[in-house]
Amino acid sequence: MIKKIVSSEALYVSLFWIAYMFLCLHFYVERSTYADNSYYLFEIIQHKDFCIQYNRYSAVLTQWLPVLAVKCQLPLNMVMYAYSLSPVLLFLLLFLIIRYMCQQKYIAYIFLFSLILTVHDSFFYVNDELNQSVGFLLVMTSILKAEKWNNAIRFSLILMLIFILQFAHLFLLLAALVLLVVSYMERRQAISLMSIVFVVLLILARATIFKTGRDGSSLASLDWHALPFRNI
Repeated sequence: MIKKIVSSEALYVSLFWIAYMFLCLHFYVERSTYADNSYYLFEIIQHKDFCIQYNRYSAVLTQWLPVLAVKCQLPLNMVMYAYSLSPVLLFLLLFLIIRYMCQQKYIAYIFLFSLILTVHDSFFYVNDELNQSVGFLLVMTSILKAEKWNNAIRFSLILMLIFILQFAHLFLLLAALVLLVVSYMERRQAISLMSIVFVVLLILARATIFKTGRDGSSLASLDWHALPFRNI
């Protein structure tokens, strides 16, 4: 019985998430006040609403808990606890989707390993989009590899992920495009090819028609006037 418990995957996964959440709660002051974190938290408390910058509406996924705490008129330290813990709940959800919904064991472990590797660079930056992007892209990889769903379901899920990514950070679409191209070259799946076409059209639309804010100006390099052939 003891041997079975010790060798249980669920035990070590649970210990990892308990330890990660404990660190987030222990360093809640540092995580709430480091760099831009304090600005976002101030805006959430001041306006009692989500702090959306540069049309990156995916921030809702990591700000709902502190917004809820503010609306419930909880003390400041409880709001800071919620602010520090909120992104971890998203990471946990992404892990559960990869490991148990898509049943991709080793991809789920890669996600856990990425969280450990980026502790030095992004642990205290609550609004860091690196871990979020890694999680979403690994979910996309897991969906492409999951064979228990038909192509229609997988394509719908990938379109949903692409929609989320384009509201997170526009350059994540470029990372998704690379991932889809590699997937298509490896497995020649029709859903990969259709997703590639969709991402390319979305990037071109955001670079030419819907060129607004910081992300729009960042994609100005896709403009033919900014990229003349003599500079290629």
